[in-house]
Amino acid sequence: MKSVVRLLATGFYTGEFPIIPGTWGTLPGLIICIFLFGVPVIYQVLMTVVVTILSIVLASLAEKELGHDAKPIVTDEIAGMMVTLVFVPQVWYYYIVGFVFFRAMDVLKPFPARQAESLPSGLGITADDIVAGIYANLLLQVVIYLT
Repeated sequence: MKSVVRLLATGFYTGEFPIIPGTWGTLPGLIICIFLFGVPVIYQVLMTVVVTILSIVLASLAEKELGHDAKPIVTDEIAGMMVTLVFVPQVWYYYIVGFVFFRAMDVLKPFPARQAESLPSGLGITADDIVAGIYANLLLQVVIYLT
């Protein structure tokens, strides 16, 4: 069971890459969106909620082995990327811009993202990325509106 948790919590081991693991770990979320977000918006929202809940559970389990918010845990980046791209037309350049916006918001951690990190266990690990994803989504909606 530990190996399945680690596989999923590390984004199929992308979070274990030695350089910029958070960026590599966001890629599975982008891939999920590319393949699954061609469905009606209600299913996009449902998938995002399910992945977010799974992220909280997986991060809670993985932190017992890897430590709180350890760099290899990237299931939170996957959930955050999905939040970034929900309600976004499935157009490749919007997805690339969304990826960049999400990584920027995840690094900058605008209010209340940094404060959300202090929540306990997997909730704290995932919450800051959800906030970053909301900010990235809002920025992306502005880009879409202006183009």
